[in-house]
Amino acid sequence: MDNTTGMTSTEQQLLKEEFKRLQSIAEDTFQAEDLNNVRTLLKQAAEKGQLQRDVFGLHPLLFDLQTAVILAEEIGLNRASLLAVMIHNYVEKDKEKAKHLFGQEVANIVAGLNKVNEIYQKTPVVETENLREAKIGRAVQQECRHRYR
Repeated sequence: MDNTTGMTSTEQQLLKEEFKRLQSIAEDTFQAEDLNNVRTLLKQAAEKGQLQRDVFGLHPLLFDLQTAVILAEEIGLNRASLLAVMIHNYVEKDKEKAKHLFGQEVANIVAGLNKVNEIYQKTPVVETENLREAKIGRAVQQECRHRYR
């Protein structure tokens, strides 16, 4: 297990594969520095010890990345939604950091996803799939608001 991320070697390999998969699915979606900024942010989160498994034993990096892949593959969400899903756990108390790195739209979606997380924290009996669906629903809602303004 990696001391920095708390991931097993199998999880690390899966993370690399999922990241490459996201890059290939959404290559035209991201701006030039987006994925580098995400990597930097996640490394900082690892150094700060923010990568704690949830009550179901799921690693947050892998869970959030897999959710982003589903959003890109199945729904075709935009840049802001995908980035917000990947970073919301690591900038939850620092909306300005999200705004600075990725823009206001990402910061707004991060705030919404963190509201969903607050509900989840209060009710840990919510199943993982229900949480994923709630996050996807929130991201889709933000996407629709943005598209139909």
